[in-house]
Amino acid sequence: MHESITSEPDADLRRRALVAAALAASALPSLAQTKSPPIRIGRTDYTSILVDIEERILTEAFRRFGSTCDFVRLPLLRLIEMANDGAVDADIGRISEVAQRFPNLIMVPTPNCRTEVAVYGAMPDFATRTRSSIAGMRIGIVRGVFVLDKYTQGMNLVVVQDHFALTNMLMERRIDAAVAIYLDTEIQLRKKAIPGLVRWPYYWAAEPLHVLVHKRHAELVPKLDGALAQMTKEGLTKRYYLEGLKSIGLEPLLPPEAAPA
Repeated sequence: MHESITSEPDADLRRRALVAAALAASALPSLAQTKSPPIRIGRTDYTSILVDIEERILTEAFRRFGSTCDFVRLPLLRLIEMANDGAVDADIGRISEVAQRFPNLIMVPTPNCRTEVAVYGAMPDFATRTRSSIAGMRIGIVRGVFVLDKYTQGMNLVVVQDHFALTNMLMERRIDAAVAIYLDTEIQLRKKAIPGLVRWPYYWAAEPLHVLVHKRHAELVPKLDGALAQMTKEGLTKRYYLEGLKSIGLEPLLPPEAAPA
């Protein structure tokens, strides 16, 4: 019968290796706990090329200062309230005036994107109409889109719940024109052709969009601002917007100054 013999130095080395492995394993949970979870950013739950562009820009911005973000799809009318209540950490993009209405949100000064507002009508000569003549028409807008509220003040408005209702009203001629987000509306119109629909070639309005961060993450604001400012300087945010337009075969709308007087 042979007895296995282990030298004392070898046994000591093995014991030390086992202790080191156990210590490393016990440290793993604490390391995981110290790693910050991704920032949860609310976005619209419907298909939106504009919001997709914002996602792309913000993902790059967070990467630049060594952080990450997740995007949570939420109904448009609930999104800003949930950000203000802290159910999500941020709202993906709003015009600057919105931050003043929600005390728990801080606006990142540098915009993450720009939105163009388009106008659509069902009249054959709609493309040659003046801005003032369009402003006197019965206009439809989607509820909860602050930039549309801002640029239709004092007009004869019909406010609807979503893009589906807006396109239906145009088809049924219950409104003369629709004021809507350019990129989002073009996507909807590809799903449902509206005979005789004409897009005014000029943008009704164009506004920068800003991320709104819940105040519990106030330390993120200067980091995001710095990253977005650098991306703007590089021309990256503009490039991403133009690439979003190109992805669905669109060009930027013409400036309103070029419209018929």
